[in-house]
Amino acid sequence: MNFIDIANAMFEEKHLYKNITDKDKEDSFYIINKKLSLGKLSMSQFFNHKFTDKASALDLYYLYFKQKSTPAFWWAKNPNKKEKVKKVPKADREMLMEYEQLTDSEFDFLYENYQDDVEYKIKLLKRLE
Repeated sequence: MNFIDIANAMFEEKHLYKNITDKDKEDSFYIINKKLSLGKLSMSQFFNHKFTDKASALDLYYLYFKQKSTPAFWWAKNPNKKEKVKKVPKADREMLMEYEQLTDSEFDFLYENYQDDVEYKIKLLKRLE
């Protein structure tokens, strides 16, 4: 069994978890623990010890997330998935670029990384007009 199968059994198809062997749990423990550190750092650090029984640690993760009603593994499956970026109206874009003396690439960078701040600045500039 590979990592994806075990993760699906732990977090989505929970009825399949009882079919996973201890060896499979031990083999995939490191990857699952690493992925879970993105959302549950304290738990991950607790289990990140040389003498941890890896199969039992995965069982504890399973029992913890079994009680949760929301999907538990969403941050680990797609950590780099970005939300859709809204388009800025051309007039607003040009107004801010002219006011701040930005190039297209600079504006794109700012909007991609600081979308809320750019939208706030555009709103302020519209009020000043």
